[in-house]
Amino acid sequence: GVDLISLTGQWACGLVEPGLPEPRPRDAAAIHFFVFAPGEILDIQGLDELARDPGTVEVRCGYAKGDVVRPLTSNSTRAGYVVACAGSADAAIAKVQELAARVRAHVR
Repeated sequence: GVDLISLTGQWACGLVEPGLPEPRPRDAAAIHFFVFAPGEILDIQGLDELARDPGTVEVRCGYAKGDVVRPLTSNSTRAGYVVACAGSADAAIAKVQELAARVRAHVR
């Protein structure tokens, strides 16, 4: 809601003081990364359910049935993640952990 071009012009003309009001947090978000055991994915359950949950902001999974999961060696080899939002940091962490617990990867 801030017009940066207008604000810059007003500041340059001495019409406003530099700086913006302190933002007030409205909610908190948390992320949980999925880590699947190495092997061939036989099935992944729970991802669709996460996408429908109102607390879910985003859910991503880089694997599907038949894909081969390699051992976790870096951030780029994570299986995916879920992001949740709630009214406080503690509530967001609890929500994202509850959501992540619904995901089950069956690996051979």
